[in-house]
Amino acid sequence: MTGPLPRTERALAPDLARGLALLGIALANAPLHLTGLALGPGFRPEEAGPADRVVDAVVGTFVDDRAFPVFTALFAFGIVVMSRRMWDAGLPWPQARAVLLRRCAWLAVFGLVHGVLLFDGDILLSYGVLGLGVVGIWLRASDRALLWWGGLALPLAVGFAAFDGFSTPVGEEGLFGLSSETFAGGLLLRAVGAPALLAVSPLLVLMLLPPAVLGLLAARRGVLERPEEDLPLLRRVALGGIAVSVLGALPLVAASLQLVAWPTWADAAAAALHGLTGLAGAAAFLAGWPGSSPSGRPAVRSRVRWSRWDGVR
Repeated sequence: MTGPLPRTERALAPDLARGLALLGIALANAPLHLTGLALGPGFRPEEAGPADRVVDAVVGTFVDDRAFPVFTALFAFGIVVMSRRMWDAGLPWPQARAVLLRRCAWLAVFGLVHGVLLFDGDILLSYGVLGLGVVGIWLRASDRALLWWGGLALPLAVGFAAFDGFSTPVGEEGLFGLSSETFAGGLLLRAVGAPALLAVSPLLVLMLLPPAVLGLLAARRGVLERPEEDLPLLRRVALGGIAVSVLGALPLVAASLQLVAWPTWADAAAAALHGLTGLAGAAAFLAGWPGSSPSGRPAVRSRVRWSRWDGVR
């Protein structure tokens, strides 16, 4: 029961969607690895050639703030799928919860170690803590409670997105005179910053919560595994979501391409709009993604009755 599912019983669509989301995250974060260049709105280089501008326009419109909500939704989706397997196998809730919590805790530990030793932009810590919250708080919550939680966290998520509107000047000053471009300097900076990263991780989890709620609700209704049963709704979400996503991305893309020169507050507002409409883009991607249901498995039409998961049925 704890091993991987056979290929014939595994839904292919979520796995492929996860891979595309990770590719999108890599593309969106690529400019952060540039050195010696000033980054403008959207963290795009202020000095770039025509080919770079084309790439920036495409990535800013269709990938930035769109790929990571998809991945977050699929992360929450996967937790529901794992819990559903344990439910079907008759595992009592305390044991199932212990398995899920242990997996998420180890994910957070690996993320923290990796963030200190190699890369301070590591996301495993945030997703590990998010998983702890999903298992401990939101997995068994009602749909209405999930929507309330997502709505309350949405302003914080939009506020985080607004930081994409600020420019980053060139600079290589490091702690105690060490450059962050060297391994020793970067390691020291990351080690000193690790407690702060742990302290703000709950806020980062709240930033990820709105798309996680999207994934939890999608998993409860099986829309990724059996989309043929909700085609009219999914088509409306896909078409409307992509329209909202593209229109909402244009102001920040225009600023990042230096087509307009706005004050800093306007760039921040454009970035906030970019992040907000990215949720619509993520919903459009998930709704328009072709489903793949394993043979012989029934459709999941309603959420698991978690209140009965007490090991006595």
